[in-house]
Amino acid sequence: MQLALDGSSVAQVAEAAVAFASQTLQVEYLELWEFTGSPHHALLRAGVGWKPALVGQLTLPLNPEHELFDWTQSDILQGEPAPVSLPLG
Repeated sequence: MQLALDGSSVAQVAEAAVAFASQTLQVEYLELWEFTGSPHHALLRAGVGWKPALVGQLTLPLNPEHELFDWTQSDILQGEPAPVSLPLG
């Protein structure tokens, strides 16, 4: 919360929140996906365990016909949290 009040960027607040959540949950991988206004993709906004070059660049197709689409993403489209399995490549 302090980061948001200090005028930090959205990316900095997102990274801090994901880092805190991953430590609290004691998980190796955690990510935050952002709907960017495109009805067909979500952007990897912040992540722990992901290659740094992917954060802010990787997009997730939100098309059920796409090979990377996971059935749990239908929950995301409904506004519900859901685990998504992607190659970390």
